[in-house]
Order: sequence, then C-alpha cells, then structure tokens
Amino acid sequence: MLGVLQKELGISTIPHHTTIRQWILKRGYCQITHQTFEKAKDWVGIFDLTIGVGALKCLLVLGVRLTHLKDREDGFTLTHQDVQVIGLYYNTKSSGEFVHTSLKEAEAKIGSSFASLLLDQGPDVTKGANNYKEGSKNTTIVHDISHKIANVLEKTLKNDMHWKLFCEHLTATKQSVQQTLDLAALMPPKLRSQARYMSIDVLMSWIIRFQESKKAGTMNSISQERFDEYFGWLLPLEPHIECWKQMVAIGEMIKDVVRTNGYSHKIYQRLEDVLAAQYPDALPMVTDFIDAALNAVWDEVEKLKPRQVVLGDSRVIESIFGKFKQSTSSQLQGITIGALGIATFMAGNEMTEVKKAMEITTMGQVLEWGKKHIGDSLASLRRKFFPHKKRNKNCENSRGVAYT
Repeated sequence: MLGVLQKELGISTIPHHTTIRQWILKRGYCQITHQTFEKAKDWVGIFDLTIGVGALKCLLVLGVRLTHLKDREDGFTLTHQDVQVIGLYYNTKSSGEFVHTSLKEAEAKIGSSFASLLLDQGPDVTKGANNYKEGSKNTTIVHDISHKIANVLEKTLKNDMHWKLFCEHLTATKQSVQQTLDLAALMPPKLRSQARYMSIDVLMSWIIRFQESKKAGTMNSISQERFDEYFGWLLPLEPHIECWKQMVAIGEMIKDVVRTNGYSHKIYQRLEDVLAAQYPDALPMVTDFIDAALNAVWDEVEKLKPRQVVLGDSRVIESIFGKFKQSTSSQLQGITIGALGIATFMAGNEMTEVKKAMEITTMGQVLEWGKKHIGDSLASLRRKFFPHKKRNKNCENSRGVAYT
C-alpha cells in the first residue's frame, strides 16, 4: 500500500514493515503512559480479560464519560472513538485480586472512583469488581446485556430435547454436505464449542434464509428425494424452530434497546409494555422466555436509582479484542508487547499528537516497558528454543534451483 502511495506521500524510501510496527508501538506506549484524563465523577469503566496462548493474561480497562454520551443520535451505542484506554494490565493469574488492583490503578488516573462498572459475568472480573465496590459504595456494577440474554437462552434451551436433536442434526448435516457439489452452498454454520448462545442468532439467520429460499423455489433444482435425505429432519422440528426464532428475535430486540438507551427504570418499563403488546398470545415456551429475559434486565435495573441511567452494552471491548487478534501476525504468539497497539485503535490521528508521540518516545522505552510488564514473550521463547538455521549457500530455492 505504501508503495502505491509513495509518490503522493513524497517519500523516497518505503518504510520496512518493522518500522511501521515500531511506529504503532511508540504511539500505543505514549497513549498508555502519557495520556491524561479529565478528572470527573461520571466515568464508566468497561473491562475484560483476554487470554491467549501461554500463561500471561491481559486486562483491558476502557473508560467513557456519561456526559459525553447525552443527546447523541446513536445514544449509548459506542464506537472505538468514543472510549479511551485507561489501562492495560498484565498478570499470569486472572484472579479477582489482580482485577481489583488494576481497577484501583485505573481509578487513580481519572481522579475519582468509577460511577459504574460494566462487565460480563466471568467469575474473575465479577469478583474483582465486587472487591472494588467494597471500597467505593457509590459505584454501580452492571452486567453486559448480551451475556445476560445468552444466559437466559442457555437456561431455556439446554434441557430442551428438541433443541438437542436440532444441534445434532445440524452438525451431522454440515459434515455430510460440505463435500458435495450441489449442496455445499446450503451448509449450515458451525456450532461454537464455547459461548454458543452468544451467537445463536447466526443459527436462526441460516434457518430463516433456508426457509425463505425453499419457499421462493430457488431450491427446485434439488430433487425431493435428495432434499429429504439431507434436510428432511427440519420438517418435524418446524413448530419448535418457530418458537426459537421468536425467542431470538425478542432477545435481539431487548439487546438493541439497552444498547441504545442503557439500563434504567424507564427502559425496563418500555420493554415490559412493548413485549406485552407484541406477544399477547405467545406460546408458553415463548412467554416463559419473555419473563426470564425481563427478570434478567430487572436484576440490573433494580440496582439503580429511579432516574439513573448506566451503560449496558460492552460490545465495544469485544470488538477491540477481535480487531487486536486479527491484527496479530500469528495466533501462536500469545500476549506480546504488540498489545500496545490496542491503544492506537482509540487514539486520535491528529498530526500534532502523532508527531509528539514519535518525538518523545524511543524504542528503548517501549522495550523496557515490555520487559517490566510482559517479560519474555511466547514468540521470543520459541525463537530461543527453535533458532533459525542459516541458509546454506548451496541449498535450493522454492523453484528447485541451487543457490551459488
């Protein structure tokens, strides 16, 4: 890309990829170590642990001020640019004590305790948040709405024999059609081994598209005998599938409302009214799911004061972790100094700020920071254990031609 833009950028030499990586590390280091934050009492902390290959864990703490979100068209729906990295913290043990200590360090940067903390329902982050609240009575702890709804779906479906049968057929069908010429395009999505109910909407989306395609006649080229052989199992499950589709749609609607408006008594009442109006004659299974989903929302809302509004969606941190994992060159590297690049996802790109970061930061400082907080990375240990062999001048290249 830089080669294409070389003329427009007015550079005579294209930077090596390692140089660009150093720029990213220096920018991230500057954000983590020199960034200052407004001293205020309305900071929301959003945090989670990422665990890669190896023992080292990384806790990312993001922050956003509630006053900055008021009167926005997007409401409380956050983008990368809406949040700031308050801290990156590393440890070989993801304990509640580690999370608590990290939150206290993050608190020192914003000059006050967090007004609220938003997290998933992982045991370590929950324990750390509860320990933090013991010393900060004014902090409200709430849990991410997507994880709440996923837990409700899991409790509703995990003992449903029809759901179990559906999952078994789905896995078998995927395996049987993936090597066929005419049916591979209809292959269902793979069931996730972990956090399956966080992505259940993907399964229902496939079912809906499949049913619509069948109804529209676009599958008429498939003989009925062949269709029944591979997909005939869907027909007897259709009444149950319709219930599941409604449940997932209800869950998505609840998540969208909370993402946009946050948790509050007003939003809870709105959800109650809307669901009662839209599903007055729902089947018992769907009615039970609505009650359980509303109870899950109320578990968070009852912690709030009558007019209090707090963030309820932590998708932004999941997105940041996902972007970081995609940007790493190898999934086998584990947590490395490259995690500093996370801070650049939220950093502004104003020329003066970038220029300052390049001028005041040296790679020596970055490496010293890495040595202190991360130590020997998995990648460096691999290089130690498996050093690169020097190329023999008489070895063959990829074309089978000997080097001379």
